[in-house]
Amino acid sequence: MNILETLAEEHRIFRRLLERLAKSVTLEESAARKEIQNTLLLLFPVLDAHEKIETIVFDPAHLDQGAKCQGFFQKVSHQHEQIHKLRKEVLDMRGNSRKRSFEDLKMGALELIGLLNYHFELEERELWPEYSQFLRSTAAHSIGRRVTQKLKEMELELGKRWELVEGLLAS
Repeated sequence: MNILETLAEEHRIFRRLLERLAKSVTLEESAARKEIQNTLLLLFPVLDAHEKIETIVFDPAHLDQGAKCQGFFQKVSHQHEQIHKLRKEVLDMRGNSRKRSFEDLKMGALELIGLLNYHFELEERELWPEYSQFLRSTAAHSIGRRVTQKLKEMELELGKRWELVEGLLAS
């Protein structure tokens, strides 16, 4: 799998989690709170893995440097800041989900879904095409292998957490 295919697969995993989160807000309050909490338990480590993958992919050492590349790095840096903020929001939502009003919790979940979807759309529409222009061909294979390995690790961790969450739901 090449780098962009791997990133697209990572986004598909996120979108499945976001679909689960979106469905959870339509449930009755008790079930919705539990499902939102459990989905956030799944989402947090995936966001963490996403940051690690992007650190590998967007490492300046693998990209051709130049004036045009500086604008690209600014966009990447801004998106990393946005993901870092979203990680904090997920942590906050997860930690305070029992204390928040149900409407506030639902609105927070929907806002998080919107922000993450926007982030992924921006990456796919703007950053990835630019990235392809700046990536050194000598680094592409190595980065592709590392990113694919990180994706496999993320999927394995997600699978373990999914089993844990399913166990929580059954109890």
